[in-house]
Amino acid sequence: SCSINTEPVEFAREYLTRHFEVDGVTTLKYVAAQFWRWSEKQHHWVRVEDERVRSWLMAHLRGQWELVPSDEGSELRPIRLKTKNVNEILSALRGLVLDEPVVATGGVPFEDGWLVIATGEMLPLTPERFHTWCVPARYADRTGSTAWMAFLTSIGYMHWVLPVLLAIPTVG
Repeated sequence: SCSINTEPVEFAREYLTRHFEVDGVTTLKYVAAQFWRWSEKQHHWVRVEDERVRSWLMAHLRGQWELVPSDEGSELRPIRLKTKNVNEILSALRGLVLDEPVVATGGVPFEDGWLVIATGEMLPLTPERFHTWCVPARYADRTGSTAWMAFLTSIGYMHWVLPVLLAIPTVG
């Protein structure tokens, strides 16, 4: 409902709201000169190349129409993709999602939640907590789980890791 030629910031804002907002939370960030997207499937923030974001934007723009001023007032026309317009929208998008998040500390992200080490409380994994990895196992399955053993083996299975994690009482 806004022109990519005259309002790249507004267009980027509409695109962001439509494609990267869940329950009022933005799931796209621009941190340390890189785009990051919240992945529900992977349970953490995932780095996304600029070209990938550009391709998402281009796919969204293809086949779209816009109101363009004309002698008769305004006219509905197909959007013409120009490198300049796409670059302006991409730049506006970077500015809208530019962030310096506080890296989440004090806990460990598992597939089934964020384990607060001090209390044993399990909190939901949400995009508000910035973390770029997740233990590839469910904390609830920590006793006798082959996924747990595979994870512990992958980090060198230090003999103290399992007793420490098993000793943390789960509150929530």
